[in-house]
Amino acid sequence: GVAAVQLEHRRVWFRTIVGVEINSELVDAANHNLALNGVTNAEIVLSDSQNVAKNLLSGTFRAKTTNGVRVVSKDQFDAVLVDPPRAGLDAATLKLVCTFDFVMYVSCGPAALLENIRDGLGREHV
Repeated sequence: GVAAVQLEHRRVWFRTIVGVEINSELVDAANHNLALNGVTNAEIVLSDSQNVAKNLLSGTFRAKTTNGVRVVSKDQFDAVLVDPPRAGLDAATLKLVCTFDFVMYVSCGPAALLENIRDGLGREHV
């Protein structure tokens, strides 16, 4: 929610923002935060990143949202922001992230970031 609010203020760069969160309470809180801040081009959906990545790599992802169902395809986006757990990105999510030209990677685990760089993220991504 916090990242989406900040990105929303950069509408010139980000027309549409879809966030993925595995914790339903955090999804509700993030969407509430977006509404409080008048953010209309962002939505947080409930899922794990591995599921989203596998679906997007094979076509589309259907996300249940507060407004029904949203169908998302990878070609709708030019950039990705990831904030993985200390262990880093899982294999499917890393594979998806590596397909983007613009990657923003927030890391609280430098060792995992280094491993993700070795496993596919290159200089052009970091």
